[in-house]
Amino acid sequence: MQRGADPSGAPQRVTSRPDAERLVAAVLATLGALESTLADETALVRVGKIRDGLAQEERKSELAARYLRQLEA
Repeated sequence: MQRGADPSGAPQRVTSRPDAERLVAAVLATLGALESTLADETALVRVGKIRDGLAQEERKSELAARYLRQLEA
């Protein structure tokens, strides 16, 4: 992938097999973290700790946004 941030916000391009492998690993890690966050949130809400469950929202949103950016690459 091209190095450095693109000021236009355009996704980084995958230009080689190692780039693709790094991207896939990053996407899988992001999905794993998102799955864990959703499981924690669900568990808290199920036991009536709604406020604690809702506290996961910022982390969940950040991970979902990261996942979408990765898919754009």
